[in-house]
Amino acid sequence: MGELRDCPPRRSSLRLGVVIERLLALVLGTVLFAAAAMADEQGSIAARVNGTPIPTEVVDTVVRNVIASRARPPDSEEIERLTLTALDSLIDLELLYQEARARKIVVSDKEVDAEIARTQRRFASKADFEAALKASGLSLQRLRDDTRKTLMVNRLLATLPGAGTAVSADDINRFYDQHRDELAQPSEVRVSEIFVRVAASGSVADRAAALERAKAVLAQLRAGGDFAALARSHSDDGATAKHGGDRGFVHRGQLPAALDDAVFALQPGQVSEIVESPEGYHIVTVTEIRPPRTAALADVRGHIAKLLEEDERNRRQAAFVKTLREKAKIEVLTAASN
Repeated sequence: MGELRDCPPRRSSLRLGVVIERLLALVLGTVLFAAAAMADEQGSIAARVNGTPIPTEVVDTVVRNVIASRARPPDSEEIERLTLTALDSLIDLELLYQEARARKIVVSDKEVDAEIARTQRRFASKADFEAALKASGLSLQRLRDDTRKTLMVNRLLATLPGAGTAVSADDINRFYDQHRDELAQPSEVRVSEIFVRVAASGSVADRAAALERAKAVLAQLRAGGDFAALARSHSDDGATAKHGGDRGFVHRGQLPAALDDAVFALQPGQVSEIVESPEGYHIVTVTEIRPPRTAALADVRGHIAKLLEEDERNRRQAAFVKTLREKAKIEVLTAASN
């Protein structure tokens, strides 16, 4: 697997690419936009963008989900930075949505349905999807509205001049030569996982039942059961279950702390004890260990190309949003409190 996991520090510091692809990714894979209805319900408004409110609760929700996705909890200063970045980014997203609407960009119901279906497939069952939806505070109609807005923004960004332009081979070679020392690959392990999910709204009894399921699976593994076969039949992670639980290669720090410690304590073929997380119970095994190494250009060429394309896309998007900001009326009213 010749993928560059951690790239050198040339990644753009501009907000948009990070925001759209990472920072604002919430539990259902959608992006919350400011909505007057929520502002009326919650009362507290963090900012207004051309008169449209961005509720404090939206900012807080984004920050909470970013924190939940991290392997290590941030300190108070980092939370403050995340909060300010989230608010700034939501302002940018609202400006983009308003511009998409002004340009009469249309997303059909069929496209919205297809995107929601893709989101739902990330869950083991429809019931788990609905439980996560409920836990997030989103109604299905709100999910549809937010999905439509997200697709409209993505479509707008795809129309920017130069969008989709590939980087040259010379650019890739130059980047590799300049950052060769930074392209060292850390030690990695290939992980397979059996995950027993506990719905966010689950009761103490639900969690106890999930633990019993995990214990039963572990007992089968200890008795010589095939990990891949048991993952296919018992794991609630739909994305990895069909591949026998295979999550691919990871390095330290990529997984939540408890899983990280469990995974890197294993030798190939060993199976962990049950690891508990807020989402449920995990059983992991390591199938391969890679020692640290320097990446060959052939192994990282594709990733470098994506990185350079992302940097260029970030620059174009940031320049575009700057023009929108210059003609917009933006009022920052209060800092969101997490």
